[in-house]
Amino acid sequence: MANHQTLAVWHRASALSLQVHIAARSFPHRGAPGLKSQLLRAIASIPANIAEGAGQNTPAQFSSFVTIAIGSANEAETHMRLAAGLELLNGRQGTAMIGELDEIRRMLFGLRKHLERTRLLPREVENLRDRQ
Repeated sequence: MANHQTLAVWHRASALSLQVHIAARSFPHRGAPGLKSQLLRAIASIPANIAEGAGQNTPAQFSSFVTIAIGSANEAETHMRLAAGLELLNGRQGTAMIGELDEIRRMLFGLRKHLERTRLLPREVENLRDRQ
């Protein structure tokens, strides 16, 4: 369907994932091991689902993967807020990463809306033909 590397949202999600992985290196081994693994899994899932969706055959299939990426963004935000609350992320760093995640989520909603409009186009064309 599309080359994921041409999508700005994939680039931003990949960069944030890398940033979070680097920040998580400083998390203590004791205290919140489950939090670290859940955060890293959720944040990595965002660009991975964008890439996987872009390789699908239809806009509807791509849209489904974008929806999963949105869910992963929601999950990652929850884990990031908990990590910030536990002072595993410093305040400024956590705030900046959550802000970037929010912007990525907005971009994903926009991409999904675009894909849903694209998915409807063939029906609209068919309806126009029927009216003629």
